[in-house]
Amino acid sequence: MDFEEFRKKKMQQKKQAADQKKREDELAANGEKLDFIDGFGPQGPKNPKIKGFVLGRYQRKRVDPRTLQRPENYERTHAAPPEAPKTAAEIELERKKAALEKAQKDLEAAEEKRKLAEIEARRKKEGIGKVKGRVRY
Repeated sequence: MDFEEFRKKKMQQKKQAADQKKREDELAANGEKLDFIDGFGPQGPKNPKIKGFVLGRYQRKRVDPRTLQRPENYERTHAAPPEAPKTAAEIELERKKAALEKAQKDLEAAEEKRKLAEIEARRKKEGIGKVKGRVRY
């Protein structure tokens, strides 16, 4: 190797070092560091550069569970928190609501029966009867 080749090689190394320094300065100005390994810090003798994907290198950001929306029917899953036992007042209220709903349904059914009986009585009074599915006029 002659002197010119040696000189070109050294000049190239200096140029690369200067470019490297310039890039490091630009990254440092942006708040980043060259060879910074996510989750591990900068590369160095005690922290060699990692090749490939390493479990734990990219960690998810912590999410506050209180800000998340629960999916539909979450309460029916095993992941849902256990329900607090119902108090005597809540049980009594549910029993009264069920009794009220049943009474309303019974009242509606009785009203329907009364209407049908009234219609049938009017038919008999007027002499209108059913003949094989048709009404006789």
